[in-house]
Amino acid sequence: MDCTVTPLKTLMGFSVHLNVQLKFYNLPINKITGINKASLTDPVGSEIFDYITRTAENRGINTQTGVAKPKVKGKPVKIHHAGCFSLGLLQMTFYYRERDWYAGQFVREIEPKFKINKNIGIFFETVLSKQSAKLLTVIVSDVDEQFKDLNLLLPATSDGKIDFDEIERIVSNARKKLVDIIVNNL
Repeated sequence: MDCTVTPLKTLMGFSVHLNVQLKFYNLPINKITGINKASLTDPVGSEIFDYITRTAENRGINTQTGVAKPKVKGKPVKIHHAGCFSLGLLQMTFYYRERDWYAGQFVREIEPKFKINKNIGIFFETVLSKQSAKLLTVIVSDVDEQFKDLNLLLPATSDGKIDFDEIERIVSNARKKLVDIIVNNL
């Protein structure tokens, strides 16, 4: 017999299994030393990095660069690794980073303490982006403290850990719905 189950919970407009609990979590934020464009080099071969700035345009990617010149103002230049998030402080925009990157000024790195793939990254980018309005209410010098106080409502397992399987299911269903909408409207 077919039946329709109405979920009791929704998260970001998508149904969540009835046995999934939602729990609050927070993530660390890292101050980083930004580099200016004078430190950038032409990409060579497969050594291509994104140069991320505070803008929201083009997902914060100002340009692509090769390996940056070794030192800026006496400090070594850091390559930020894929699998984390950038926060552009001008418009408080969060973006999941799929490849290694350099940062300009007024950018923060949000580095999860767990490995994430693209689907998990898309989910967290969405959850983090919902926090932008709160962060825009404080001055830039207070953003780090405000961010540390944020709590993100996420699916959790019965033992209180982030339920990555449920997050994968939510993103997979969202992608399927989007593809259906596109196909049905062509």
